[in-house]
Amino acid sequence: SAGALIEPVIFIPPDLPDGLTKPRAEDRLAIIGGQTMGTTWSARFYRSPDLDLNALTEKIQCCFRDITAELSTWEPNSFISKLNGSRLGQRFRPPPHFLAVWTASCEIARRSNGAFTPFALDWLNSVGLGPTGRETASESLPPWQMAEILLDADGMISRPSDGRLDLSATGKGYGVDQLAFCLRSHGIACFLVEIGGEFASSGIKADGQPWW
Repeated sequence: SAGALIEPVIFIPPDLPDGLTKPRAEDRLAIIGGQTMGTTWSARFYRSPDLDLNALTEKIQCCFRDITAELSTWEPNSFISKLNGSRLGQRFRPPPHFLAVWTASCEIARRSNGAFTPFALDWLNSVGLGPTGRETASESLPPWQMAEILLDADGMISRPSDGRLDLSATGKGYGVDQLAFCLRSHGIACFLVEIGGEFASSGIKADGQPWW
């Protein structure tokens, strides 16, 4: 019937591929976590006994603070908030996290033919899901193709003439990628990480089982 709940189904492959990394005999399971992006993050991984977990946790939190400072529409002093509030024609040099997520967002908008759009902030506000509460939004969003021309040949970006940017749909996944990168940079090869239910994993557990 209409509105009936659909039971979730998880598809598990019958076999694991060969060559998956397994923890070393001396590695120990560690679990760390915290808060970011209005939700929680966690990491489960196998580490060497001499790894400083407090220092690693702080490095991860520092990375998340940098991402939030560039991408959060809920932070009035973030780069994206300043861009959204700028005057027409004002150009900015985008910082690295913003640029990486912006580039990925434009690619997803192109591949989905606009089913995904980076111009959703006004609509989110209109339905009460944005940072400012309910606002009246325009009847239509800017065409997704506009996203590809906001960044000019000099690598400078300006806001669209109509609509405001929100990259949260891709920003959290980017944060997960950065979390995985941080672990790998510390020599950690077997892990399961997530932010707000978006996951990434590498290798297998000590008992030879996958992370699911």
